Amino acid sequence: MANDEALVAEVARYRALLPELLSGDSAGRWVVFKDGAVQSVHEGGYEAWRNGTRRFGMGAPFVVSRVEAREPIRVGRWRPSPSETIFA
Repeated sequence: MANDEALVAEVARYRALLPELLSGDSAGRWVVFKDGAVQSVHEGGYEAWRNGTRRFGMGAPFVVSRVEAREPIRVGRWRPSPSETIFA
């Protein structure tokens, strides 16, 4: 359960920082967010997810999300398709 609580806290920190992210260079791109900060920025969701799992481990509490005002946050066991692309 500790990972669940850590993940809930991480999502809250991401949401609190989202207005700032929307006005910055990561707007419209995918981010890996952990420990209250953006750890990496990517063009695609699969690339971001892969980077997060390699860096922090499968099941670790981190957020992968496209930085958009109405985009749902994908957390936990979400696995994007390797062919996923982001359209401008």
